[in-house]
Amino acid sequence: MKNLYTILLALLCAIGASAQTASTYQADLDGIYKALKTTPSYKDQIKGERKTRYEALYHSLRAQQPTSSLNEFYLLTRLVQTLRDNHLGFYQWDALKVDPSKLSDSAYVSTYVNSATFNNFPKANVNVDSLEQALTGKPRNGVEGIYYLDDFMKAGVYRTAKPDSLVAVVLSAKQPVWQRGQLLAVFNQLSPGSFEGVCANPVYKIFEYNHRIKFAGNKLNLYYVWNKFPAEADNTAIPAGTPVYQLKNIDNNTQYLRLGRFATDNRSLVESQRFYDSVKTMITASNLIVDVRNNGGGGWKSSKKYLDLITGHSKKAQVYVLVNYATVSNAEQFTLKLKGRKNITVLGADTKGMLAYGSNYGKTETMPSGKYKLYLTDMRDDGNYLQYEDVGVKPDKYLNADSDWIGQVQAIISTK
Repeated sequence: MKNLYTILLALLCAIGASAQTASTYQADLDGIYKALKTTPSYKDQIKGERKTRYEALYHSLRAQQPTSSLNEFYLLTRLVQTLRDNHLGFYQWDALKVDPSKLSDSAYVSTYVNSATFNNFPKANVNVDSLEQALTGKPRNGVEGIYYLDDFMKAGVYRTAKPDSLVAVVLSAKQPVWQRGQLLAVFNQLSPGSFEGVCANPVYKIFEYNHRIKFAGNKLNLYYVWNKFPAEADNTAIPAGTPVYQLKNIDNNTQYLRLGRFATDNRSLVESQRFYDSVKTMITASNLIVDVRNNGGGGWKSSKKYLDLITGHSKKAQVYVLVNYATVSNAEQFTLKLKGRKNITVLGADTKGMLAYGSNYGKTETMPSGKYKLYLTDMRDDGNYLQYEDVGVKPDKYLNADSDWIGQVQAIISTK
């Protein structure tokens, strides 16, 4: 497996990135090094021989001289990469970022597209016309191909000469601040369907480090979903327009419970409690489908009451829990608490793998240069979840993407 650092260095040579002139790299590296030491993941994981290697990596990085702004960004990510903590975030955030509120201002756009920031933004050294034509013939279920980011960007993802590395370039974009051929991401394949990467945020046009990116259901699941076939029904994801919370009867013997969010801000807790109070005595069917697909997590303040409700119901009924690649954080912990219990079956696809740590306060630290931010975690792994970080929670039974998942669960129920 190729190291993303090696891949990025090779790519930077290919795209001819401009040299860094006044680097504050060492000060920023020291800031990251100091901040990461405060995190539970560092304290849990960086011990003994791992600490020796970590210190050696830090001193090796400190001796580096970045050759470009992208190279500098990637070098700074390497200490973050070392920790298995997918809630950690590292990203650019400075005056060079695009302000999406000003994209309707022609003077702002004109100034941006004539700036050094725009002109020096890295491009992949490929013939984009030939690339786009070649990607149209790639297999449907392969990671290479043409992707759509909502309705505002089309991107091409292709493998480089290094078999574990992929590059994404812009094919077209509605916003004039993007140009065809500009670099959108560099991915390193960690295992089948799993990647890490340095990716440009399509809205702010800043680079972010993504710990784990999953290819599932013909999508790359980043912060923004990259979809190969947006016009087709996506059976792996929750249908658009589905309420965050919902209880409905599917037939005389089956009920459907949708739990779409476990957020713990005050407004969300009130909403969650109100729904719970309205349904807690109404779940009576001999089969209950609990849908936590695309649940981005939250905390036990929201989810614990549902865990108790479902666990209690499973003593007299069959429970089927639906999960997918966008079941994240506390929703994954929730699934693990249910998985393995009598009369409870987890179905769907592997979850995100982002559950060992978390953040109570959403604290960020700005690095000394002001160019980068580090999103820090402050919650310990109090449930022995580290074994699931990166890999996710595996369902008891995988469902296929060819037909509606609720229908597939109903078919399973009918065979009981």
